[in-house]
Amino acid sequence: MAKILIMEDEPGISFVLQEVLSGNGHEIVAVKDGFSGLQKLEEGSPPDVVLVDYRLPVVNGKEIIKKMAVTAKFRTIPRILMSGSSPTSTDFPPKESYQAFISKPFDIFEMVNLVEDCLKKHPILSK
Repeated sequence: MAKILIMEDEPGISFVLQEVLSGNGHEIVAVKDGFSGLQKLEEGSPPDVVLVDYRLPVVNGKEIIKKMAVTAKFRTIPRILMSGSSPTSTDFPPKESYQAFISKPFDIFEMVNLVEDCLKKHPILSK
């Protein structure tokens, strides 16, 4: 069982992610803006993986990814960036600052496989 932090402002997407990932045995913490996401990162034990929507209110996904990549206590946490925008955009964070990207709308089974794959590929990161 992994602890997964979901930063997603669209309630429907957040709900489905929570339901499916918790149904797979994972502990889920979900927030709807970037500021709350950063607060959750600071609290308690760190998550094993973080799902970050690119377009979050208050603090956007790009800033969260950049902060996690350069902050010692966050940089070892695998990050999956979610967006309806193209990752080739110059607005996106550098590709090396996140472990995976998934385009919206996404297939929920593809997302589950991506999360599981990320946890398998980065076991040292997530401990």
